Amino acid sequence: MEVIVTGGSGFIGQHLCQRLAAGGHHVLSIQRRPWRDTPPGVKTMEVDIRDVSIMKAFNGCEILYHLAAIPPGEARRRELYEVNVRGTENVLDMAYSCRVRRVVFVSSAEVYGLLPSIPCPEDVPLRPLTEYGRSKALAETCCLQFMKKKGMAVVILRPGSVLGPGVRVRSILFLFNQIIKNRPLFLFGRGRNKIQLLSVHDLVDVLVALEGPDPPGPLNVAGHEATPLIDLGKKLKTHARSRSPILSIPSLPFKPVLSLLEALGLWPSILPYMIQSDKDFILDITKAKNVLGFDPHYSNIEMLLETFDWYLKEVDRRRLGGQEMDTVDIEVAKAMKKGNGQDHTHDKADHESEFR
Repeated sequence: MEVIVTGGSGFIGQHLCQRLAAGGHHVLSIQRRPWRDTPPGVKTMEVDIRDVSIMKAFNGCEILYHLAAIPPGEARRRELYEVNVRGTENVLDMAYSCRVRRVVFVSSAEVYGLLPSIPCPEDVPLRPLTEYGRSKALAETCCLQFMKKKGMAVVILRPGSVLGPGVRVRSILFLFNQIIKNRPLFLFGRGRNKIQLLSVHDLVDVLVALEGPDPPGPLNVAGHEATPLIDLGKKLKTHARSRSPILSIPSLPFKPVLSLLEALGLWPSILPYMIQSDKDFILDITKAKNVLGFDPHYSNIEMLLETFDWYLKEVDRRRLGGQEMDTVDIEVAKAMKKGNGQDHTHDKADHESEFR
């Protein structure tokens, strides 16, 4: 089967392309940056999704996985909406013109904002707190319009926080770096709030399963359990044999300070995450289970430790390459993106994969 993956050189995209190619599909990855090592069975095209010249590549495609997007904090507001919204509209238009049988759009759980109920189902009103979440919500609207007005088959997925080998979310990489250097881990609040992670392997399972009948409406995709944030920190410390102290920052007095900083334009991007960082973030995945037979295999602890072990290997590889560890502190995500061919992609994916 002919399959296209936009954002194929990103974190989730690479895992998806590899799985599809291993399953015998003919895979074309549309991306802005090259892979470090393109796997067998995957062809690549380096182009922006806003470029209409890529339409010729859509001919003969049966399923298109649309992952390409600008992640949180990686661009100015105008470019964020140009790529995440206009780019999605462009992809949908070209897919419709080329009679692509199905489009799978990877949105984000950030479209919900503060969850109105725990666990949160798909049918609640969307009230995103971040510009990234708003851009994904608008992109979902584009998908729904194509479905309603043109009868196009579009599937919308809303993944939670995705972890796994190759993750590039700066907050996660920063956390790991703090752990290996025995530096403090800061929790906003007491850390008793529960979060729900998602393994990239489980997410790819869902994406591949979407080759079957069209599911009704958007689908939440997340792990099967929710774990207190402080428990994850303790497990990670034990696994890493780290001496990092876990310090709690009271959330109540700090939120007004952060609000003031945001109003002054001094700290505009962190406030939405801080607002929800001491709250439970749990998605209802009943629909994905019933419709797709979704059965997450990885626990929160398993996927966290797997991702940390990958990070250690990556740090060792960079040491062997002559890069000092101190340069990894703030720039580790940027360095990994350049080294691995990071595309403008959802990692989440996007999500948005902050430790909430």
